[in-house]
Amino acid sequence: MRIMNRNLCLFLSFVVVIFVEGCANTKSNTATENQGCGATGAPVVSAYNANKEGDFKCAAEYIEQAILNPKDSAKNKTWRYRGEIYLNISKDST
Repeated sequence: MRIMNRNLCLFLSFVVVIFVEGCANTKSNTATENQGCGATGAPVVSAYNANKEGDFKCAAEYIEQAILNPKDSAKNKTWRYRGEIYLNISKDST
């Protein structure tokens, strides 16, 4: 069981790195393209809402912002949402 959990963590870490790198390379500075992911405010709530709407790319961006904030990263829901977002990314066929 420990080996499976460790392998799952390694896999999810790999997915995160690949996904974040892809997002960094495809970001555009135009206001129209950033409109969907350019919300300000609580990144945990934004991540939850984007995930609920099926916009997993934005959800991942928001949740990674939240992880970098010490106040948000201390909350268990931040990590739970992060797991749900990356699970949805792994299941997404598009």
